[in-house]
Amino acid sequence: MSRKERHETVGTLKLTGEGIVSASPDVAELDLGVTVEAKSAGEAIRANAARMSAVIARIKALNIPSESLKTTGIGLSPIYDYDEKSPTKGQIIAYRVDDMLRVLSEVDQAGMVLDVAVSAGANLASGIRFALRDAHAFQEQALAAAVKAADRSATIVAQALGAKLDPPHQIDVLSAASGPVVRMSKSTAEVGTPVESGTLSIHASVQVERRYRL
Repeated sequence: MSRKERHETVGTLKLTGEGIVSASPDVAELDLGVTVEAKSAGEAIRANAARMSAVIARIKALNIPSESLKTTGIGLSPIYDYDEKSPTKGQIIAYRVDDMLRVLSEVDQAGMVLDVAVSAGANLASGIRFALRDAHAFQEQALAAAVKAADRSATIVAQALGAKLDPPHQIDVLSAASGPVVRMSKSTAEVGTPVESGTLSIHASVQVERRYRL
């Protein structure tokens, strides 16, 4: 019986590989808003609309197109008097309108967008995020790195066992996503509020199943 014939499938390796690719973001996403209080609901809505219109106009003046602006929420709520000593305790004494706007801009415009919005009347800011317009190429690189990492791990295990590996029997993509990392870059705003864009880390992980023979 030849040595090859003596080989026998004795088990399966399931190994996870991870790949990470870093990239500089090329788009900033800001959530800005206007909140206004007034004696009546109508007054609050009109005042809020006027201020938000001014905010939008100033942002568009930075050559940011309409399709990069999106209203994400408008809320009208009553304000009650909770003063125990007030003759109007428990009654509605005013109304508040909150209007939120999401803005997509170039990374180097993010600080300026914030500045002009505030100067035009925005008084809410709930966050800024950085992203890639097209992350597919980076995700593909991360996936390729994850597969190579799993292959290296399988080779190390097989060498330690003195085993022979069969080609991959099954490959499952566990994740392929991007997110911010701690490392920061220089400020992206030459004028106005400094904004640090950092880098984005595109992660991918795969599980590879391979049979081995001894």
